[in-house]
Amino acid sequence: MNTDTVMWIVIAVVAVLVVAAVVLALMRRRATQHRKQAEEIRTDARQKSFEAGRQEALANESAAEARIAAAEADAKRAEAQRLQHEAGAAGAEATTARAEVNEQWNRADALDPDHNAKNADDTHPREVPDAGGQTPRHRDGH
Repeated sequence: MNTDTVMWIVIAVVAVLVVAAVVLALMRRRATQHRKQAEEIRTDARQKSFEAGRQEALANESAAEARIAAAEADAKRAEAQRLQHEAGAAGAEATTARAEVNEQWNRADALDPDHNAKNADDTHPREVPDAGGQTPRHRDGH
């Protein structure tokens, strides 16, 4: 081999080494940029994760409040139904009691021969007004 050939081989090897060094430097720079970019993305993700957690906590709190309100509404509905049932039963008992009292007044009036002379104003001294404030005779139109 002559010296020119060796020199060209050395120049070629040096050129390959220089190109390899440049490529390696560029690859390291790109890797560094990717690491920096990845860290920025992670930082942003941490902040968004915190915000998402806060929003989830608010959503859970609202859901819990909704469940409490629904339970309270169910309890109120049940209480209202119970009270309506009691009112209906009490009204039926009151109607029955009022009918029995009116029947007693009517029997007493029917048995008393002096009834019309004693009660010219058409009221009984023992009549008790009902819930509407009327005595049975006035309510019934007698």
